[in-house]
Amino acid sequence: MQDRNWTHDAETMDRTDPLRWLPEEFFHPPGLYFDGNSLGLESRRARRRVEEALDQWAQLGVLGWNETSPPWFTWVEEIADTLSPILGAQPGEITLGSSTTVMLHQMLATFWPGRERPKILIDGLAFPTDRYAVSSFLESRGHHSDADLVVVPPQSGTRLITSQDVLAAADEHVGLAVLPSVVFTTGQMLPMAEITAALKERGVPVIWDLCHSAGLIPHRLHDEIDLAIFCTYKYLNGGPGSPAGAFVHRRRHPLAPGLAGWWGSANERQFHMPFGFEGASDAHALQMGTPSILSLAALAGSVELLAEAGIDALFTRSQSLTAFLDTLVRERLTRYGVDVVTPPQDRGGHIALAHEEGRALSLALRAAKVVPDFRFPDMIRLAPAPSTSRFRDCLGVVDILEHILRHEQWRAFKEVEPTVL
Repeated sequence: MQDRNWTHDAETMDRTDPLRWLPEEFFHPPGLYFDGNSLGLESRRARRRVEEALDQWAQLGVLGWNETSPPWFTWVEEIADTLSPILGAQPGEITLGSSTTVMLHQMLATFWPGRERPKILIDGLAFPTDRYAVSSFLESRGHHSDADLVVVPPQSGTRLITSQDVLAAADEHVGLAVLPSVVFTTGQMLPMAEITAALKERGVPVIWDLCHSAGLIPHRLHDEIDLAIFCTYKYLNGGPGSPAGAFVHRRRHPLAPGLAGWWGSANERQFHMPFGFEGASDAHALQMGTPSILSLAALAGSVELLAEAGIDALFTRSQSLTAFLDTLVRERLTRYGVDVVTPPQDRGGHIALAHEEGRALSLALRAAKVVPDFRFPDMIRLAPAPSTSRFRDCLGVVDILEHILRHEQWRAFKEVEPTVL
């Protein structure tokens, strides 16, 4: 295997790739970008849509809410309808607004069953905002998070979350669960339908965090789950701080939002401004404040582009990219103490590598114009995004990482204090 012509392989896969046109629709910073699971790159179409929105604002002012096409007033609904097929949802089941953290607070306030079953279950590798939000929500309801927050730890040997451990932790006091579709550290993809069905039998609804799978995995939300939240700035390329999303199955409509706000009103009643809240009949009742039109514009451009590519084709491309990267790492880097944490049979959109000098390695990669992501204590995440990465990029990052490891160039970064990881 050492004599394998990796360059030929990468060039062949790039040349025969059905979506080889897609990366050209995006702007690329200098070097190699492997952090699309933190922030997706800017699409050319997103920039055009933002420029159009700026022109509308300049020419129409407040009249833009009604006189643009589509009107700003219903733009959330328009974009949500474009997103629905990408996520396997039906019209009215997805809404957009605020941030992921705010949307999670909204979902907790709306679907927490109350004091009869007060405990909330999360995974031990949950993204910090999920844990902070759940803990603060419980405290706000008069419960102690150290007692009523049920944490499912990862397996000590593999760092992975198992369905069996999740179910074992869901006793009769657990009334709600918050779990990730893809674990943000290890890249492990959880069996959402299986876990949802098993917990439903115990009367425990699940709010799925799709931040690391929305725009990547061909979900069938309407067929498999009831509740979810997601961000739009990773694989959906909506831009830094782009609006979050929520999915609520239509069987739960109409719903009374736990946190009511004016923008969650039924459109036909919103400007009547009734004294009492009269919410939308579907998931849009979860909206609270006025949406950012400039953020929606960027998201609209990228979502339209990804819809044209097709979510099935994007996922196939993602799995091919990560499989190639996985093979390269196992063939060339394990001899230097690199361990592949991400399970190949349940892989999301990135490869997580563990190395005892992971922090210094990540800084050495940054110095070599590679943008990875580091997670304490020892994990480097490499995400070849299906919309923007190429197979030759995967080869390039392994070439550089092998050079750094062989010559121990990471030693120069052991005492460096990073500002951003």
